[in-house]
Amino acid sequence: VNDVVLIGAGNVASNLGLALVRQGISIVQVCNRTPEKGKKLAARLGAAFIEDIHAVVSTADLYILAVSDAAIEILASELHLKNQLVVHTSGSLDIKILAKVSENIGVFYPLQTFSKSRRINFRNIPVCLEANSTKSEKQLGDLAAKLSGVVYFVNSDKRKILHLSAVF
Repeated sequence: VNDVVLIGAGNVASNLGLALVRQGISIVQVCNRTPEKGKKLAARLGAAFIEDIHAVVSTADLYILAVSDAAIEILASELHLKNQLVVHTSGSLDIKILAKVSENIGVFYPLQTFSKSRRINFRNIPVCLEANSTKSEKQLGDLAAKLSGVVYFVNSDKRKILHLSAVF
């Protein structure tokens, strides 16, 4: 994975985007509905800012939906990327929510509470992955290993349990 489109500009998107850039991965676009937040994050990441989900480039290696669970559902109905790898970062949503977005889908779930004011060291954060193909699983596994020393492959049911446990 070399080129990433980051959809969202909140705590998860900010921390994940910075961690990716520190590993030499290019964030080509930041898409966010709030221009002020999106432009600020895009500038920090050296990326272009777009407000319209329909304006995302179709040539990136990975599209990360780092938005609220409700927004993932909305974006999944509006985003269509033939066979590009598309992931969400939710702990509670099933991978299948992305089934109509692309043929290659997954989940990249950092098991951590994020805040913008506190810089996170991704090396110690468990990252839970799920993918719908061996190729996508390998891509996500390689990417996660660049960021964290703690990487797990877990299905949607187990991830929900982990997420609920972590919340409590």
